[in-house]
Amino acid sequence: MNEQKLVESMREIYTWYIQKENKMEVIDRKFKFVAISNKSGKKYNQSNSVLFLAKDALLPDLLDKYYQLSVEKGVDVRQLFSIQLLKDRVLAWQRKNIKKVHIPDIEEGKEEKRVCKANVC
Repeated sequence: MNEQKLVESMREIYTWYIQKENKMEVIDRKFKFVAISNKSGKKYNQSNSVLFLAKDALLPDLLDKYYQLSVEKGVDVRQLFSIQLLKDRVLAWQRKNIKKVHIPDIEEGKEEKRVCKANVC
């Protein structure tokens, strides 16, 4: 069996095992966190969420794109307004904390191995 087929077979077995155990691969490998919804009180973490930090220089542009996609999908005007308000708060934070704002990166070594490893599902 060649290496590619072996990798595909192992991926299929692992995917089957994960589904069987009703477990999913961690979504955000860069951060560990717990977030609690103000609306429902439900808890979210790195297994089902993604975290972006206000210090990420690219976040305002990401929010612009998210706003654009939201408009295209016909989301409610309140959601659109909340995205714009969020972007405004991020920009205000970035202006006050200019020395903390930077382009996101992954450090070579342990972080790279954890965050950039191949997906299995």
